[in-house]
Amino acid sequence: MQEFEPTQPSAAKGNSTWKWVAIGCGGCLGLSVLSVIALTVLFNRALNFSIDPENVEQQAQGVFDYEIPGESRGLLNMNIMGVEVAQIADTQEPPSVLLTVGRLPSYLQDEPSQTSMLDSFQESMAQDGEYTMQTQRTENLPLCGQTVPVRIEEGTFQSSGQVLDAVSYLAVVDHAGTNRFAWILTNGEQADANAKSVFDSLVCK
Repeated sequence: MQEFEPTQPSAAKGNSTWKWVAIGCGGCLGLSVLSVIALTVLFNRALNFSIDPENVEQQAQGVFDYEIPGESRGLLNMNIMGVEVAQIADTQEPPSVLLTVGRLPSYLQDEPSQTSMLDSFQESMAQDGEYTMQTQRTENLPLCGQTVPVRIEEGTFQSSGQVLDAVSYLAVVDHAGTNRFAWILTNGEQADANAKSVFDSLVCK
């Protein structure tokens, strides 16, 4: 995987990236601690807190091996209340591919907590306003040597006056006694193909 050399983003690009960070973090802790993540993202932004892209990708690769079309960059990693989260994206602005991965602590490994977390991911995406998902389905797909239910949503993404296709893949898998999750958001002409490609590339570490 190619390394991303950070540059000084413009204010507009920075805002766009942080929107994606906020979306990706929306469901990480479930409904009960959603506000904690939102506050953390806001504090990081207010303090101009920077994250080393290489460290972010190293953390992500400790959870899953993955392949993102083109070059990739680490956006954010955090560990809040035992939830490990790492976000990686392509280098476009706004990103056309965003991958959020992480591990869940024991108190979020029961089915109701996982369902709440998945619901929170979807809610955070809807609240952003740039995403409008028209359809949702669940498919049983292979992940880490198992067959797991995957939430797949399809709709649109609005950016700079354009309306683009958007796709979301969201799944949780139990591997080596630890539940880990992967959320893929894509938009653009290759949204469907990219979402499927990134999901198919995931391998538990």
